[in-house]
Amino acid sequence: MAYTDKDIEKLQTTLAGVKVRTPVGVAAVNMPLANKECVTPESHADVLLKHVEAGAGFICVPGCDYYPPEMITRLRKQSRTRDTSARVKGLRFMGDPGVMYHASGGGAMQIEPEESTATFLDKVVKLIAILRKKKPENVPLIASIQPIGAFPESAVACARKVEEQGVDILELNLSCGGTAIVGGAVDYYLEKDYPLLRVGLLMAEHIDLAQNIVREVVKAVKVPVGVKLSPEMGFPRVVAIARAMRDAGAKYVQSFNNAVAIAPPDIYNGGRPVWAFMDANPLVEAHGSSYKALCYKHVAGISKFAPGLDIVATGGLEKPEDVVEVMMLGANVAAHVTGILYYGRNLLRREVAFLLKYMDEQGYQSIQDFQGLGLKYIKPAETVDFSAGQVMAAVDPIKCQACGHCVDHICLASYMENGGAYVRQEVCQGCGVCVTTCPHRARTLVARPL
Repeated sequence: MAYTDKDIEKLQTTLAGVKVRTPVGVAAVNMPLANKECVTPESHADVLLKHVEAGAGFICVPGCDYYPPEMITRLRKQSRTRDTSARVKGLRFMGDPGVMYHASGGGAMQIEPEESTATFLDKVVKLIAILRKKKPENVPLIASIQPIGAFPESAVACARKVEEQGVDILELNLSCGGTAIVGGAVDYYLEKDYPLLRVGLLMAEHIDLAQNIVREVVKAVKVPVGVKLSPEMGFPRVVAIARAMRDAGAKYVQSFNNAVAIAPPDIYNGGRPVWAFMDANPLVEAHGSSYKALCYKHVAGISKFAPGLDIVATGGLEKPEDVVEVMMLGANVAAHVTGILYYGRNLLRREVAFLLKYMDEQGYQSIQDFQGLGLKYIKPAETVDFSAGQVMAAVDPIKCQACGHCVDHICLASYMENGGAYVRQEVCQGCGVCVTTCPHRARTLVARPL
């Protein structure tokens, strides 16, 4: 579907003070899925520009690593040494739309001086140059950078080098689950003593380390800086971390990165791994629709209790309505990974079309008209009117299939009689569990008769 400039202008919003063409996009993915030697800057740029053609309002440029050899030599003397320098070889996905498991470990190796600049200078600089030449003006480049170990100067080196290439926003990855699952990572995290590994090790959970890194990067560059958080952060800890990032100078947070998970064992094969062509069941990363509730909690919690930060919502978003929902909870933009893998870039096209239709139907002239509207309804539970005693469940006799599900669990109000389901009015407390669980959608909540 072709959109006019006026259409797209209606969807324009901002992230960290930078204009964004539409509020939907694709989060940073380290590489297109192919053998690394087959991925060129041109082929990588083609993938990212196809996101834009489908409606993405921003481009996330991943893997912008730059660590001068002399810095690595110096930092090695100050950092913990790993017991192994082995690389993680291979990549595997498995799962379903609810949870997609991702076995890898992109930063699971000690950084060597001789490899410190090659990846960045050979590929990422060319990639950024191609994107700057071909992308629309109102589609900013967001570069993903990370420290090695907990050393701020390594993140600063990345930040300065990437800023020189002309990106619009820097996003600090301090939370990747990919490195948090390698051997020794638990001790590194618990002891706050890291070797020279990339991509975070859930470091953002250590407020002092994260604040120091963010503060130094913000001082070193002129473009706005954001921080990618982890789904491992519970509530209200995520609020404390968001506030700390804001106080260190971050302009936005992304909620969130991949989670740490373990795939189920094969219960019919002695507990062996269910991974195809893998001989073990390692800790892995996970993402998918089951993380949507966690994403909403983070977005709403940060919006409500850590004002002054923009938010990139990620995690479990898979349909156009999800975008509006997270924005009503305070997000500035929504980004996908799993949604794109399952539904393709057509998800972006559907979201743009839905947003335009939705805004027209609801009378919204801009994204800002509905952004954050849901926050005023987030209140302490004791102040909420549950209409206790005023509602009860009702059964639609046409939809009811007399399956008996409603009487086969813990509800005392439902009963079966004469081949149908009924509700004892005097017993029903109007909780709505039968409405939620009825497989035939035959239940509703209604006002209790006076």
